[in-house]
Amino acid sequence: MLDKERPEANIKEALVNELKGNLFEYVLALEVSQKLGIKHSFLKNIPQDYLQKLNDYDNVLRSLDSSLYVKLPQLAKTAAEFVLLNLSKDKIEKVELIGKSSSTGHEGDLRLTNDQHEVKYISLKFCKKGSYVNTKSAGLKTFIAKYFSSFSSAPSVQLTLNNHFEICHERMLQELNRETGLGLTSKGLHSDWEKLGYSLLPGKLPPHLSLIIHRSYYQIAELLYFELLKFDQEDSAKFNLSLRPLLGFSSESICQLFCFYDNTKEKNYDNIEMKWLTTSYYEGLKRQFISPKEQKSSLTLSLASDLFQIRVKPMSSFLAPSYKINCSLKFH
Repeated sequence: MLDKERPEANIKEALVNELKGNLFEYVLALEVSQKLGIKHSFLKNIPQDYLQKLNDYDNVLRSLDSSLYVKLPQLAKTAAEFVLLNLSKDKIEKVELIGKSSSTGHEGDLRLTNDQHEVKYISLKFCKKGSYVNTKSAGLKTFIAKYFSSFSSAPSVQLTLNNHFEICHERMLQELNRETGLGLTSKGLHSDWEKLGYSLLPGKLPPHLSLIIHRSYYQIAELLYFELLKFDQEDSAKFNLSLRPLLGFSSESICQLFCFYDNTKEKNYDNIEMKWLTTSYYEGLKRQFISPKEQKSSLTLSLASDLFQIRVKPMSSFLAPSYKINCSLKFH
């Protein structure tokens, strides 16, 4: 959870998260390849300029989070054993680091190829225990049409959602205008808003302004809830398949590895818990829709004991007419 009162701390935390993600991908892939006896071929396939970047990341992480820096090699060894345990039936012959530069079009960070030339992609999540872990982010104005295209009504539902969003957003701007005296419109960068001392973070605004914004979020999330519920009631099996990419499975060849560390101020990395997910993980589990709470921006699906959150949020500023849908998982 980012601290809205301490932007400098947020920047540092975001940087540490990015560095640890890149380094953990590499160290884990290195450990897996070493345990398989193919470390040399793994290293040979990594471009020298990327190895130099990793070395730079290593130096920065050591100065920003020395406790994580020291623990990272052991964490990678433990995770590598966990990966190979879950892939024990596969004779892996090639390990590749693809990460954020991948052109595969899905969430994989590592690519493992077996002796039958079958490929498994490993998506890595290194995160705090008890937190929501992002699985997909998509534009609101294409969300239904893209991910629920198997339903014949998806285009018309998307149009309904888009029209509803525009109405809610315009109404929000008009209400903010009445309260502030500004001439906000759905166009422009709204520079006067910040010049007059108003924050772009709803939580740091006066309560009466924050209420207007969160009410708009809620109205959009509420319609999304009802439309998705109708899809599920129409064809539950089809809805299950539509959920897969939103849960982080854009391909059946993807496996997800979650590594959770203690959510404490000191960030205890000694007690790591791991979870392994494949596309079949949630199939057949009891699913229940939880409607958005008043003034909240998300709806939730309970998947057995886990929670899948679908949240409406701005691309950048709530003043601009560009919103997205963030999907995330929370395990219990």
